Amino acid sequence: MTVRSSDKVPLHVRLVLANGLILAFAVLAMSMAPEGQHGPVALVVLVVGLFLVVAVNTRDLRRALPPLLAAIGTLRARWEGERRAQTARTLATREYDGQRLASQLHDNVGDNLSAALVGLKKAIDHAPPELADELRSVRRHAQRSLVEVRNIGRRLLPEILEEQGLHDALSTLVTRFAAQNPGVVVQRHLEGPFRGLSDEAQLVIYRVAEEALTNAGKHAMAGRVGLTLEKKGDHVLLRVTDDGVGLGPHQAGTGILSMRERATLVGGRLAVGPRDGVGTEVLLEIPA
Repeated sequence: MTVRSSDKVPLHVRLVLANGLILAFAVLAMSMAPEGQHGPVALVVLVVGLFLVVAVNTRDLRRALPPLLAAIGTLRARWEGERRAQTARTLATREYDGQRLASQLHDNVGDNLSAALVGLKKAIDHAPPELADELRSVRRHAQRSLVEVRNIGRRLLPEILEEQGLHDALSTLVTRFAAQNPGVVVQRHLEGPFRGLSDEAQLVIYRVAEEALTNAGKHAMAGRVGLTLEKKGDHVLLRVTDDGVGLGPHQAGTGILSMRERATLVGGRLAVGPRDGVGTEVLLEIPA
């Protein structure tokens, strides 16, 4: 992009011409100085020349900078709009894939497991005692698998976020976690709702909370888990903590990598590490 002044002459051409003329006059003035006066004349020419150069360049730049800054602002706004649109598309694609996978789990895997449970029940009723015990064990495993498939399907379909909003959806998530982990003391502190928090940011907060609680329930072996949502300054903070065994081999797992990627999509930052030397803290920071 070539910046032009009000007389349609390109800025770089005006600067070169003006500086060239000043330099030419300076050389001419020094060449016409009387014998023995070159030193004082050169000093005067240098001072006057520098003043003229600064004055001319400042004048032309003051004329050219407003349209240049306006063009930069337009490009920045366009880039920000495209970035937000791409973020929305990326998250929408992920949710669509999750919904499709949830449907397949329900229609295919869930139905097949249900049919297998019915078949196992009939087989147990007609099997000899020694075989019936083994079939009951297989049926218990199949039942647990069916429950897990349904739980995965629910996690892939966060309709609750649209129906109840972020605050209530997180509260329901914590309540469900407490019901699934009866031996864990669960604490919550939820502020909000927060203005200026986009739908994409709310979805990321919900997904990170969901993944962090899942990891705490499966791997932490914790006795106490806490979830906090609050606003500090111009950022919304989600903090999930536990007093369990720490990260261990799960420090670079796909769940944590997925949380970091989601945070990056909405301009956020995720930190996962030890909490006061014991347990784990997941901290998500998102601009509001």
